Amino acid sequence: MRKFFILLFLLLVLLIPALAEERIDLSTPDADALTPYALPDGHIIFAGSAGENGNDSNRKARLVCMNPDGTIAWDYLHQAKGRCKFSNIQLLPDGQLGVVFTNSPDQTTIEASIFKFSLEGELLAGPISIFTERMLLLDSTDACISFLVSTPEGQISSYRFVDWEGKPLFQMPPGSIMGGGFQALPADNGVLLMGNETGFPALGKLTKLDLAGSIVWSQPLEPTLPNANHMLFSPVSLLSDGGFAVVVYEEVWGNDPFTPSASEGYLLRFDKEGTLLWKTSFQQSGLPEIALQDSTIYGNYLVAAEEPIPGEKRIWKYHWFDLNTGSLIDCTEEAMPDGVNNQRGDFVILDSGLWINRNLRQNKKDDSLTVLDSRDELLMKVPEK
Repeated sequence: MRKFFILLFLLLVLLIPALAEERIDLSTPDADALTPYALPDGHIIFAGSAGENGNDSNRKARLVCMNPDGTIAWDYLHQAKGRCKFSNIQLLPDGQLGVVFTNSPDQTTIEASIFKFSLEGELLAGPISIFTERMLLLDSTDACISFLVSTPEGQISSYRFVDWEGKPLFQMPPGSIMGGGFQALPADNGVLLMGNETGFPALGKLTKLDLAGSIVWSQPLEPTLPNANHMLFSPVSLLSDGGFAVVVYEEVWGNDPFTPSASEGYLLRFDKEGTLLWKTSFQQSGLPEIALQDSTIYGNYLVAAEEPIPGEKRIWKYHWFDLNTGSLIDCTEEAMPDGVNNQRGDFVILDSGLWINRNLRQNKKDDSLTVLDSRDELLMKVPEK
């Protein structure tokens, strides 16, 4: 019996570190929110905020740099008070890190500035103000930052683009180039917009602008579903090869003003010039749909992370598509922890393999403050095929 307990103890000693390696905790003692950005050398920069328990209006902007082996290289906490955060992080052409600092108490932005850091976490420049009344920060690339500006009545008055020195590049009124909202993606000597044609229903399109706001080219996204006349887009995933992936739902709208008569979902992969490389139908792959969180290139695969659809089993799914053809090869699964909800999932590739950064909150419907205070950032090892 004594030998049995000795063997059991040795097994636990060996097992506990292995289990610990399946989680990397980036959380502070208070509420956290971080989004990763991969550098070419394998380092990961996380941008976001660290909050104060019991007071969600008091949040400090935070940057964390992770080494490729999963250890922390540096951790920067900005001391400005308010509901602050860092976002829109980019590696700029001069080798500096550019981030946007915002302070938005009561969900209203009262401060927006550019900060620049070295790769070692040293503050090099900032704040460079880009603040405008009634602004809402949108996307960024290594060439520009985009945001919208609203009228006092809440209508969008313009979309604006500035460079990383805070200088205005161009602006455009709503509906002038894209029909509604759009996503801004990096492009050589310009910016690529993904959105819809004007009106409703409307098909999708890609438009490349130069940095003066002139149209370089514009092309529709041809539907595959018969008679489709409208498209909805998931958030775009930027890929390590410079291209991007997105889930598109094609819909057929007719006389019923509330419900499309038919719909179908597709996973699309584009190269960095906006050329469609492949398009995979969910139905043909045996998938009812994908509630896409993120996708990434990993080895010979495009891996897509799916969040459970409400009412389904609490399981995270990872779909493994052939990188070159778009064929669905496999699906791996992971049970969600009990008692938590997941707010976001972003892939991270480390020396030890494929991970996903998740923002988890306690599942307590009757205590909203506890839910806000419980936000934690955990990197979780992805079950591989």
